[in-house]
Amino acid sequence: MVWRTLLKRLKCKSYRLQLHQDLSENDKDVRLNFCIEMQERFDVDDFADSLIVSNAATFHLSGKVNRHNVCIWGTENPRLVIENVRDSPKVNVFCGISNEKVYGPFFFEEPIVNGMIYLHMLEN
Repeated sequence: MVWRTLLKRLKCKSYRLQLHQDLSENDKDVRLNFCIEMQERFDVDDFADSLIVSNAATFHLSGKVNRHNVCIWGTENPRLVIENVRDSPKVNVFCGISNEKVYGPFFFEEPIVNGMIYLHMLEN
């Protein structure tokens, strides 16, 4: 209903914010090699059973949001520049899923979540 109203009645369009990452020529080779290696591993029995698919998100008290999920509606492209407050308080959330169970959600208040913190989380 909301989408229909925005599109048909208000004649608005959806504009997504875009992030661009500068990739070097070497990055393409590294990505290709990773894909080839993963395809070869899937041919091995039980490899998929040992995978854990996970994601993490950061929520800021300043209102900063994860930009790849943001959509701005309008009748013309706003060409916005969004400014964020640096070092605002935040919480990190992690969740994972495997062939056998769901891990999480886990909440972290630490400013930086490193490998040791993830390992401690998974062991508990």
